[in-house]
Amino acid sequence: MYYNNYSQRKHDVMLESPYGLLEGVFYQVKNLQDKLALILPPDPNHKGTMNNKIVNMLFNAFESNGFTTLKINYRGVGKSQGRSLNNEDKITDALISLDWLIKKCESNEIPHPQICLAGFSLGGWIALQSAMRRPEIDNFITINTLLDPSSFNMLTPCPSGLIVQAEKDVISKADIAKRFHSQLISQKGCVIDYKIIDDDHYFSNQFDDLKTKINMYIKSISFKTSKNLF
Repeated sequence: MYYNNYSQRKHDVMLESPYGLLEGVFYQVKNLQDKLALILPPDPNHKGTMNNKIVNMLFNAFESNGFTTLKINYRGVGKSQGRSLNNEDKITDALISLDWLIKKCESNEIPHPQICLAGFSLGGWIALQSAMRRPEIDNFITINTLLDPSSFNMLTPCPSGLIVQAEKDVISKADIAKRFHSQLISQKGCVIDYKIIDDDHYFSNQFDDLKTKINMYIKSISFKTSKNLF
Protein backbone atom coordinates (compact mmCIF):
# COMPACT_ATOMS: atom_id res chain seq x y z
CA MET A 1 0.00 0.00 0.00
CA TYR A 2 1.38 3.40 -1.00
CA TYR A 3 0.26 6.88 0.09
CA ASN A 4 0.66 10.30 -1.45
CA ASN A 5 -0.98 12.82 0.89
CA TYR A 6 -2.81 15.80 -0.56
CA SER A 7 -4.93 16.54 2.51
CA GLN A 8 -4.91 15.44 6.13
CA ARG A 9 -7.08 12.36 5.71
CA LYS A 10 -7.44 11.95 1.93
CA HIS A 11 -4.83 9.97 0.05
CA ASP A 12 -3.95 8.61 -3.35
CA VAL A 13 -3.56 4.86 -2.82
CA MET A 14 -2.34 1.84 -4.74
CA LEU A 15 -4.05 -1.35 -3.58
CA GLU A 16 -2.27 -4.66 -3.87
CA SER A 17 -4.09 -7.35 -5.84
CA PRO A 18 -3.09 -10.63 -7.53
CA TYR A 19 -3.45 -8.84 -10.88
CA GLY A 20 -1.31 -5.79 -10.17
CA LEU A 21 -1.78 -2.60 -8.17
CA LEU A 22 -5.17 -0.84 -8.30
CA GLU A 23 -5.31 2.94 -8.21
CA GLY A 24 -7.68 4.63 -5.80
CA VAL A 25 -8.44 7.65 -3.65
CA PHE A 26 -9.11 6.96 0.03
CA TYR A 27 -10.68 9.17 2.69
CA GLN A 28 -10.38 8.01 6.29
CA VAL A 29 -12.63 9.40 9.00
CA LYS A 30 -10.54 10.38 12.00
CA ASN A 31 -10.99 8.04 15.00
CA LEU A 32 -14.14 6.47 13.51
CA GLN A 33 -14.38 3.76 10.89
CA ASP A 34 -17.74 2.10 11.41
CA LYS A 35 -19.25 3.39 8.13
CA LEU A 36 -17.59 2.44 4.84
CA ALA A 37 -18.38 3.35 1.25
CA LEU A 38 -16.89 2.00 -1.99
CA ILE A 39 -17.54 3.99 -5.18
CA LEU A 40 -17.35 2.24 -8.56
CA PRO A 41 -16.85 4.09 -11.87
CA PRO A 42 -18.60 3.63 -15.22
CA ASP A 43 -17.36 1.65 -18.21
CA PRO A 44 -13.68 2.34 -19.09
CA ASN A 45 -14.51 1.52 -22.71
CA HIS A 46 -16.47 4.79 -22.71
CA LYS A 47 -13.79 6.79 -20.85
CA GLY A 48 -15.17 5.91 -17.43
CA THR A 49 -12.72 6.55 -14.58
CA MET A 50 -12.80 7.35 -10.87
CA ASN A 51 -12.51 11.03 -11.86
CA ASN A 52 -15.95 10.98 -13.48
CA LYS A 53 -18.14 13.89 -12.31
CA ILE A 54 -20.83 11.65 -10.81
CA VAL A 55 -18.27 9.38 -9.14
CA ASN A 56 -16.66 12.45 -7.55
CA MET A 57 -20.07 13.66 -6.37
CA LEU A 58 -20.75 10.30 -4.71
CA PHE A 59 -17.32 10.30 -3.07
CA ASN A 60 -17.78 13.81 -1.68
CA ALA A 61 -21.30 13.02 -0.44
CA PHE A 62 -20.13 10.00 1.55
CA GLU A 63 -17.08 11.87 2.84
CA SER A 64 -19.17 14.79 4.08
CA ASN A 65 -21.53 12.38 5.87
CA GLY A 66 -18.83 10.66 7.90
CA PHE A 67 -18.11 7.58 5.79
CA THR A 68 -14.59 6.25 5.34
CA THR A 69 -14.64 6.20 1.55
CA LEU A 70 -12.73 4.63 -1.34
CA LYS A 71 -13.05 5.07 -5.11
CA ILE A 72 -11.01 3.03 -7.59
CA ASN A 73 -9.98 2.61 -11.18
CA TYR A 74 -10.46 -0.89 -12.57
CA ARG A 75 -7.33 -2.70 -13.73
CA GLY A 76 -5.80 -1.18 -16.85
CA VAL A 77 -7.36 2.25 -16.21
CA GLY A 78 -5.34 5.26 -15.10
CA LYS A 79 -2.46 4.02 -12.94
CA SER A 80 -4.13 0.66 -12.22
CA GLN A 81 -2.02 -2.20 -13.48
CA GLY A 82 -3.09 -5.32 -15.34
CA ARG A 83 -5.75 -5.81 -17.96
CA SER A 84 -9.51 -6.22 -17.58
CA LEU A 85 -10.88 -8.68 -20.13
CA ASN A 86 -14.54 -8.58 -19.06
CA ASN A 87 -16.98 -7.34 -16.43
CA GLU A 88 -16.25 -10.31 -14.17
CA ASP A 89 -12.72 -8.91 -13.81
CA LYS A 90 -14.22 -5.59 -12.72
CA ILE A 91 -16.35 -7.35 -10.10
CA THR A 92 -13.17 -9.01 -8.81
CA ASP A 93 -11.47 -5.61 -8.62
CA ALA A 94 -14.44 -4.27 -6.63
CA LEU A 95 -14.37 -7.16 -4.16
CA ILE A 96 -10.60 -6.87 -3.67
CA SER A 97 -11.06 -3.15 -2.99
CA LEU A 98 -13.90 -3.87 -0.56
CA ASP A 99 -11.71 -6.31 1.38
CA TRP A 100 -8.96 -3.68 1.54
CA LEU A 101 -11.45 -1.15 2.88
CA ILE A 102 -12.89 -3.51 5.49
CA LYS A 103 -9.41 -4.27 6.82
CA LYS A 104 -9.10 -0.58 7.65
CA CYS A 105 -11.58 -1.20 10.45
CA GLU A 106 -9.36 -3.72 12.19
CA SER A 107 -7.19 -1.06 13.82
CA ASN A 108 -10.29 0.32 15.57
CA GLU A 109 -11.55 -3.16 16.50
CA ILE A 110 -14.77 -2.69 14.53
CA PRO A 111 -15.63 -6.16 13.20
CA HIS A 112 -18.96 -5.34 11.51
CA PRO A 113 -18.98 -1.90 9.89
CA GLN A 114 -21.91 -0.50 7.97
CA ILE A 115 -21.02 -0.94 4.29
CA CYS A 116 -22.47 0.88 1.29
CA LEU A 117 -21.55 0.31 -2.36
CA ALA A 118 -22.35 2.94 -4.97
CA GLY A 119 -21.83 3.22 -8.69
CA PHE A 120 -22.78 5.06 -11.86
CA SER A 121 -23.82 3.32 -15.08
CA LEU A 122 -21.73 0.12 -15.36
CA GLY A 123 -20.40 0.91 -11.87
CA GLY A 124 -23.92 0.51 -10.51
CA TRP A 125 -24.18 -2.93 -12.08
CA ILE A 126 -20.81 -3.88 -10.58
CA ALA A 127 -22.06 -2.66 -7.19
CA LEU A 128 -25.18 -4.85 -7.45
CA GLN A 129 -23.17 -7.88 -8.55
CA SER A 130 -20.76 -7.34 -5.64
CA ALA A 131 -23.64 -7.05 -3.17
CA MET A 132 -25.00 -10.38 -4.43
CA ARG A 133 -21.68 -12.00 -3.51
CA ARG A 134 -21.19 -10.26 -0.17
CA PRO A 135 -24.15 -10.47 2.24
CA GLU A 136 -22.45 -8.19 4.77
CA ILE A 137 -23.18 -5.20 2.50
CA ASP A 138 -25.93 -3.09 4.09
CA ASN A 139 -26.81 -0.53 1.42
CA PHE A 140 -26.31 0.29 -2.23
CA ILE A 141 -26.77 3.31 -4.48
CA THR A 142 -27.10 2.91 -8.25
CA ILE A 143 -27.34 5.76 -10.74
CA ASN A 144 -28.50 5.03 -14.29
CA THR A 145 -27.41 1.43 -13.96
CA LEU A 146 -27.04 -0.79 -17.00
CA LEU A 147 -29.50 -3.59 -16.26
CA ASP A 148 -30.32 -6.85 -17.98
CA PRO A 149 -33.90 -7.98 -17.30
CA SER A 150 -32.70 -11.59 -17.16
CA SER A 151 -30.67 -10.77 -14.02
CA PHE A 152 -33.52 -9.28 -11.98
CA ASN A 153 -33.14 -11.94 -9.31
CA MET A 154 -29.49 -11.07 -8.72
CA LEU A 155 -30.06 -9.73 -5.19
CA THR A 156 -31.40 -12.45 -2.92
CA PRO A 157 -31.51 -11.51 -0.12
CA CYS A 158 -31.48 -7.85 -1.03
CA PRO A 159 -29.76 -5.09 0.96
CA SER A 160 -31.51 -1.75 1.32
CA GLY A 161 -30.72 0.76 -1.36
CA LEU A 162 -31.43 3.71 -3.61
CA ILE A 163 -32.03 3.47 -7.36
CA VAL A 164 -31.81 6.76 -9.28
CA GLN A 165 -32.85 6.76 -12.93
CA ALA A 166 -32.89 9.54 -15.51
CA GLU A 167 -36.20 9.49 -17.38
CA LYS A 168 -34.67 10.56 -20.71
CA ASP A 169 -31.73 8.17 -20.53
CA VAL A 170 -31.20 6.36 -23.84
CA ILE A 171 -28.33 4.22 -22.46
CA SER A 172 -29.99 2.71 -19.39
CA LYS A 173 -33.74 2.50 -19.83
CA ALA A 174 -36.13 3.94 -17.26
CA ASP A 175 -38.76 1.26 -17.85
CA ILE A 176 -36.24 -1.50 -17.11
CA ALA A 177 -35.09 0.26 -13.94
CA LYS A 178 -38.71 0.55 -12.78
CA ARG A 179 -39.31 -3.16 -13.37
CA PHE A 180 -36.10 -3.98 -11.50
CA HIS A 181 -37.23 -1.88 -8.54
CA SER A 182 -40.60 -3.65 -8.49
CA GLN A 183 -38.87 -7.02 -8.48
CA LEU A 184 -36.64 -6.04 -5.56
CA ILE A 185 -39.37 -4.63 -3.33
CA SER A 186 -41.36 -7.85 -3.73
CA GLN A 187 -38.78 -9.48 -1.45
CA LYS A 188 -39.69 -9.55 2.23
CA GLY A 189 -37.91 -6.84 4.23
CA CYS A 190 -36.35 -5.21 1.17
CA VAL A 191 -36.45 -1.40 1.43
CA ILE A 192 -35.54 0.32 -1.85
CA ASP A 193 -35.98 4.01 -2.62
CA TYR A 194 -36.60 4.76 -6.29
CA LYS A 195 -36.09 8.25 -7.70
CA ILE A 196 -36.77 9.47 -11.23
CA ILE A 197 -35.08 12.62 -12.55
CA ASP A 198 -36.12 14.30 -15.79
CA ASP A 199 -32.71 14.29 -17.48
CA ASP A 200 -30.29 12.34 -19.66
CA HIS A 201 -27.73 9.66 -18.78
CA TYR A 202 -25.13 12.18 -17.63
CA PHE A 203 -27.51 14.55 -15.80
CA SER A 204 -26.56 17.43 -18.03
CA ASN A 205 -29.37 19.66 -16.70
CA GLN A 206 -30.43 18.33 -13.28
CA PHE A 207 -27.12 17.51 -11.65
CA ASP A 208 -27.94 19.56 -8.53
CA ASP A 209 -31.19 17.61 -8.11
CA LEU A 210 -29.23 14.35 -8.35
CA LYS A 211 -26.74 15.60 -5.76
CA THR A 212 -29.55 16.57 -3.38
CA LYS A 213 -31.24 13.18 -3.63
CA ILE A 214 -27.97 11.34 -3.05
CA ASN A 215 -27.13 13.43 0.00
CA MET A 216 -30.59 12.96 1.49
CA TYR A 217 -30.32 9.18 1.16
CA ILE A 218 -26.80 9.01 2.62
CA LYS A 219 -27.88 11.17 5.55
CA SER A 220 -30.81 8.83 6.17
CA ILE A 221 -28.56 5.77 6.43
CA SER A 222 -25.70 7.55 8.23
CA PHE A 223 -27.93 8.29 11.23
CA LYS A 224 -28.60 4.60 11.79
CA THR A 225 -27.00 3.12 14.90
CA SER A 226 -23.85 1.22 14.03
CA LYS A 227 -24.22 -2.57 14.22
CA ASN A 228 -21.09 -2.94 16.30
CA LEU A 229 -22.04 -0.73 19.22
CA PHE A 230 -24.10 -3.32 21.12
